[in-house]
Amino acid sequence: MASDGVKLLGFWASPYALRVEWALKLKNVEYEYIEEDLYNKSPTLLQYNPVHKKVPVLVHDGKPIAESLVIIEYIDETWKQNPLLPQDPYERAKARFWAKFADEKCVPAAMSTFSKVGEEQEKAAKEARENMKTLESGLEGKRFFGGETIGFADIGIGWMGIWTRMIEEITNVKLIDEETMPLLSAWFQDFLEDPIIKERAPPRDKLLEHIKGFHKKLMAASIHLTLADIRLLILMRSALRKICLPVRDNETIKVPHVIDKGSGTWSNQSKRFICPVISTAIASAAKLLTCIRMSLVDILRCFILVLLWALHLWIAVESTDAHRNFHFERKYEHPVVECSKLPVPFPYALRVEWALKLKDVEYKYIEEDLPNKSSMLLQYNPVHKKVPVLVHDGKPVAESLVIIEYIDETWKQNPLLAKDPYERAKARFWAKFADEKCVPAVLSTFSKVGEEQDKAAKEARENLKTLESALEGKRFFGGEAIGFADIAIGWMGIWTRIVEEIIDVKLIDEETMPLLSAWFQDFLGAPIIKECVPPRDKLLEHNKGFHKMLTTAST
Repeated sequence: MASDGVKLLGFWASPYALRVEWALKLKNVEYEYIEEDLYNKSPTLLQYNPVHKKVPVLVHDGKPIAESLVIIEYIDETWKQNPLLPQDPYERAKARFWAKFADEKCVPAAMSTFSKVGEEQEKAAKEARENMKTLESGLEGKRFFGGETIGFADIGIGWMGIWTRMIEEITNVKLIDEETMPLLSAWFQDFLEDPIIKERAPPRDKLLEHIKGFHKKLMAASIHLTLADIRLLILMRSALRKICLPVRDNETIKVPHVIDKGSGTWSNQSKRFICPVISTAIASAAKLLTCIRMSLVDILRCFILVLLWALHLWIAVESTDAHRNFHFERKYEHPVVECSKLPVPFPYALRVEWALKLKDVEYKYIEEDLPNKSSMLLQYNPVHKKVPVLVHDGKPVAESLVIIEYIDETWKQNPLLAKDPYERAKARFWAKFADEKCVPAVLSTFSKVGEEQDKAAKEARENLKTLESALEGKRFFGGEAIGFADIAIGWMGIWTRIVEEIIDVKLIDEETMPLLSAWFQDFLGAPIIKECVPPRDKLLEHNKGFHKMLTTAST
């Protein structure tokens, strides 16, 4: 019988649902497990997780909690026995940091290795090994990430021990071995051999078959993409970077990596042009086709497509009026965008400043020049080499949301997170949603043009509208006072207005999003918040430069 009406909606092969089961088992919490068909999602799942429509979802006394790491913290705060996070705020911060690092760095790199072939796979595998090696540093002097017992970070990362072994078996690419990563290898073994962990691990043969099927789908998707874009991938990406198209009177349009300027009449020039196109394209096609599984028919289609397009170019060149004036720029080089150092707080650093101000904590602010990172930054954040970093009594804490929780747990005055575990879970959920859904969509709108920008703007508005739903009946995400989620999301109120001004695209307005608009105004109008906000003109100028860099790069 489930304790206190605890239900877990999951999928047997989901590593994220597995995390939650491990946490419940280690905490000795009884629960009812409900298996979901992810291809035919139940009304219950859609009701309890309307935002992501994914598993896992924990339902406790009718209240749903989504996002696996958020759920694990909720479990730890609700049931006090067998704590998963240590009492010390700094140790808690380290556990959150490594769980986040694994999710954001190790998992994507391992999945990239799993979904690619050839040189791209080798590159992804190299990155995966480097990230795994970095992860291993969190185990120095310890049996588990949590010390001598399994804790939060172990549960967050442990499923990778199962998946990486299967990825290695399927792709025949080694990611972890005992010689180069002895601590990580020993930890995986100790963790997965724990009786409680072992009890809930899915059957190996069944999981292997499932992952093989998943791998097959990934490969099929990549082949479909290659066939659909073969002209662009083979010719535009490879051939046109290695040739030069001569124009009348020995004038040339210079392309990066030019290997032959050429000379002579139009007829000779066309021959000198078309031969490298064909040879380079065929070589590129052959190299590409050796990396993926294709039928002979597919290979012949690709080869014919290459020849036809090359012939099309040759005819176009030959039929051009020799007396026509060409208004092309004679030189084409990669643009260089100069960005001067601006004393403007990084948005994630701004979050931390707001938290410190609201908690009335005195601190020393050290400005970093990000293109020329200081030895201090590299010392205190050797993993990401980014700001913000909070250093307290010589101990560094990185990752802005991790820092804010550390601040809230270290200085008890003016709490940023509510006492109730469910309210704390909701605050963490919305902060994570803003970072993973709203910010990328707004940034995509900012960096694109035309139809792509319209599509990105539509997605951004939809995500912001979803975010607004959390404000129903409240002035702030934290209720009547500014809290954790407000601090995490608030900087977007500044940034979206600047984005709208630069690209002339409306993302938030009072009619369609009245609650979000009012919240931005109330939050940014608070004296403590306003005090730390960078000068608008300087921030606008900085973002104009950033926009120019993004759009130039995409062009």
